[in-house]
Amino acid sequence: MLAFDNLPPKRYVVDEAAKKYDVDIVRLPVKQCMLNAIKLAWA
Repeated sequence: MLAFDNLPPKRYVVDEAAKKYDVDIVRLPVKQCMLNAIKLAWA
C-alpha cells in the first residue's frame, strides 16, 4: 500500500531506553509456546 510505504519506521519508547542502556530486546511470537520461556517455566 502506497500510504504505508512512505511512513517512517515506528519508534518505541522501550527500544529507545534499551539502546540507551545497551540492552538487547528479543521479540518472540505470542502464539509460539515452544519459544516462550515463561510457558516452559510454568509447565
